[in-house]
Amino acid sequence: MLLTSKLRGVTTRRDARRPPRHRLAYAATRERILDVAADVFQHGYHVTSLDEVARRLGVTKPAIYHYFPSKEHLLSALYDRLVGLSVTRLEAIARTATAPAEKLEAMLRAHIGLVVEHLPLFTVFFREEMHLPEAYRRQVLPKQRVYSRMMVDVYREGVRAGVLRDVDPVIATSALLAMGNWLYHWYRPDGRLSASEIADIMIELALSGCLQPERGATSARRRPVPRR
Repeated sequence: MLLTSKLRGVTTRRDARRPPRHRLAYAATRERILDVAADVFQHGYHVTSLDEVARRLGVTKPAIYHYFPSKEHLLSALYDRLVGLSVTRLEAIARTATAPAEKLEAMLRAHIGLVVEHLPLFTVFFREEMHLPEAYRRQVLPKQRVYSRMMVDVYREGVRAGVLRDVDPVIATSALLAMGNWLYHWYRPDGRLSASEIADIMIELALSGCLQPERGATSARRRPVPRR
């Protein structure tokens, strides 16, 4: 079954070996399937069928099989997508020459931004790991550790520079990441505060516990959050 015009992608895997414009079309269609799958699976992967994903896309289920041979492959691709986005975002910050405290703040803000920008994807990521194939789980866990290790390295750098508290860096950064992770559970785009305002509050609270006391007083430079 060919994809309808609503997806406008290429129709077989052989297209990945065709000219660049075909590869771009293939990639764009694949990304659209992932967008819809994340939105659908966030309500429960186990209770959601590929028929629902196909219905939302306006195609038949066999059309999806041109891109993902099974529902498990689609779920695994969602995990790949999120880990790839996350690592790329943090790597860009890690490569800068910014001071450790500012770099840690930038990483935390980037993490919060990722959760807010990709809320359905993070919801699937945190709720549906049990449904990942075991072989794939063994592949994705090391990639997740790359993400957290970048923040751990920055925290250690800050301790050596004397600007961050000398506590276990794994515990400290795990707590920082967990603060942002939990957004998937309660953040609503139409809520009382904007994502930026929420990030300001969370970062102020988080870094006030990480900075050395003499720097803590100067960290209150962020914009005050208006009451509504």
